[in-house]
Amino acid sequence: MSSGITANRMILKSRQIGATWYFAREALLDALRDDVKYPYQRNQIFLSASRRQAHQFKGFIQQAALEVDVELKGGDKIILSNGARAAFSGDVSGDGAILYGQPEIR
Repeated sequence: MSSGITANRMILKSRQIGATWYFAREALLDALRDDVKYPYQRNQIFLSASRRQAHQFKGFIQQAALEVDVELKGGDKIILSNGARAAFSGDVSGDGAILYGQPEIR
């Protein structure tokens, strides 16, 4: 949010409604922002119950990036051209949130 206001959301997510697709695109947009004070504020982490679920986020981000001609680098972790990083974990312990901001816990 460019106004500097932080929003907390509590969302009850149902199955098969496209929420993973939506949040992956939202995360890509957040990672591409240029109105942040510190570069680490663009970083994203996806904590899921399984590695497969976490990599589903990664696939949706890669697909969205192709659609808008955004270059992604990296293997298990994605690095955008502006230096933003996205990490994916199948371990919901939350340890990764220490290294990255903006956790998406599923």
